[in-house]
Amino acid sequence: MMKILFWFVGALCAAVLSVSAHASPAGLWYAPANDGAGLWVTEDMGAGHFVQWHLYRRDGSSAFVVSGEGCDKLPCIIPLHEPTAPFMGGTVDLGEPVGTLELRQTDTGLRAVYDLRAFDPDNCTGITPGGLLLNRCVGTIDLILLAR
Repeated sequence: MMKILFWFVGALCAAVLSVSAHASPAGLWYAPANDGAGLWVTEDMGAGHFVQWHLYRRDGSSAFVVSGEGCDKLPCIIPLHEPTAPFMGGTVDLGEPVGTLELRQTDTGLRAVYDLRAFDPDNCTGITPGGLLLNRCVGTIDLILLAR
């Protein structure tokens, strides 16, 4: 009986170590240093990871941008789009890209390096990293996992 228990515990530990060593970035990610900022990373078997990012415009209205293509493995750079769709169905139009997002895993979570100058061109044209939009047009957000 003891041998079976030790075998089971050993197998369980090996499985946990294997999963954590190759952990998927899929989940809800929160940025403690940027109140209200976060990403939702989903995993589509065979097509990679996709990102949905909810943000606010300068006038306070909400918006969201999504990745225009999958990210097979990290680090990766993906185009961001602001999709349009009619309520309750219809086709989704991704439209032209409004920015890019680079995702990298870190020791403590996920790092998102973004460029959203095309999302708000009137206020971001000609701005170098550190300009204003959503508090910044270009920047970096460090995220921690909130939920899988």
